Amino acid sequence: MSNENVYPPGKIRNRIQDLMKSRKVIQAELATRIGVSERSLRRFISGKRIKLGDENIIRIARVFNVSADFLLGEAKFQVI
Repeated sequence: MSNENVYPPGKIRNRIQDLMKSRKVIQAELATRIGVSERSLRRFISGKRIKLGDENIIRIARVFNVSADFLLGEAKFQVI
């Protein structure tokens, strides 16, 4: 079995949701870990908020141990 997970092209919102689901992280936990309100994160993921901020994207990448390029959809593979 391969150690690579292939994620289909998608928006950053979709990548975050996929990572949360696969790593069993709920929105409240992720929001706390990156230092934003749960409401802000929920609004971003649902598309009601356009931008989360570069620093928060970097923090999310660190939480999930992925690259910012992966979150932004520039990389299709993520080695776990």
